[in-house]
Formats: sequence, structure tokens, C-alpha cells
Amino acid sequence: MRRWPRTGFSLIEALVVLAIGSMALALIFSIGRSASDNGFRLGRNALTAADNEIAVSDARTAIASLLIRPVAVINDPERQAITGTAISIEGEAVMRRATACAPRGWQGRLRLSIEPVGGRPALFCHAGPRSVRLMLLGPGAAFSYSTDGVLWVSSWTNAPALATGLVTAPPLESATVYLRLTNPGGPDIMETASTGFPSSWFIPSDQI
Repeated sequence: MRRWPRTGFSLIEALVVLAIGSMALALIFSIGRSASDNGFRLGRNALTAADNEIAVSDARTAIASLLIRPVAVINDPERQAITGTAISIEGEAVMRRATACAPRGWQGRLRLSIEPVGGRPALFCHAGPRSVRLMLLGPGAAFSYSTDGVLWVSSWTNAPALATGLVTAPPLESATVYLRLTNPGGPDIMETASTGFPSSWFIPSDQI
């Protein structure tokens, strides 16, 4: 009896081809899903880095905008002096450029502070009644100050010392303070605030 040549696949061969095809498709989709996840993760990281860069720039601008007056021209320490601690720095400011804190040219009481948010420290900017969270910080974040860039301390002020005994008028001289925000696990922030030119030692609000 003559046997005709068989065409097509047997059931077993078809099942084998189907299994191999399924594994190939699963591998392709797995690679695609992994690539997609990596792409989203890289995108999120890039956005976070960009946000942090803007926040650091805004914080540095706010620090540089503080009015560091010579002690000799401070008549109202509570309003005119700058006071810095490990968790905040506060004083009068004239904003040098537009930031998330305030628009360019804004004048008033400015405070940068480290405050808890969901169990993590965060950097806040308070410009008058406006409060803005600039960025999240690492555990142990703190401000420190230096007048020479070598010796750093956890607090600083340019408020006149309380007079005791014979009072000697303080010299009329400029001053500079270096401020550093240590941010474990993230970008540190460093900037200087100074008295600048004598024309900036007095502002219109001094006459109020």
C-alpha cells in the first residue's frame, strides 16, 4: 500500500513550536517591560535632579539676598540683625532675582528653616506670609556658619552685643558670613552673604 508523504506539523511538533513561540514572546515582553521600567526610573531621577538643582539655586539666592549690615548701623536688632542657628537663618532681605520664595526685588523678613516632613527633614523658605518647601534633605541636615571659611560654628548673628560697662562705638566696617547647609546623601549648599556697598546698608523701611 502506497503511503503519501506527510505535510504540515504533527500535533507534538505544533505544540513544541507553540511553546517555543510563547517563550520567545514572554522574553520579548519581559525585556520591553524592564526597559520601560528603567526608562521611567531614569526619567524620575532626572526630574528629581532638575528639581534639586533649581531648589539649590533658589536657596543660594535667598542666602545671598540677606542684608548683612555692619553692627554700627543696626538700630533695631530685632528687625535688622541676622540670626542663624543649626536649623534656621532669619533676617531682612531684598530678593536679588525671582525664586520660588519671592519675586525679584521683594523686601521683607526672610527665613530659611529645616522642618520635618513625613519623617524627613526638608528645607523651607518663608518670605513674609509666604512659605514654600524647596527640597527634601537627608537625616542630620544642618546649617553652619563661618566668617573666615575655616572655622565653622552652629550659630551666628550680627546683632550688637549687650553693652556692659564702658561702651565703645563699633567700627563701621563691612562683614561677610559663609553659610553651609550640610545635606547627607544629597547636594550640600554653600553661599555667602555680605554687607556689600554702603548704599545697601540702609533701605527705605529703616525710616518707618
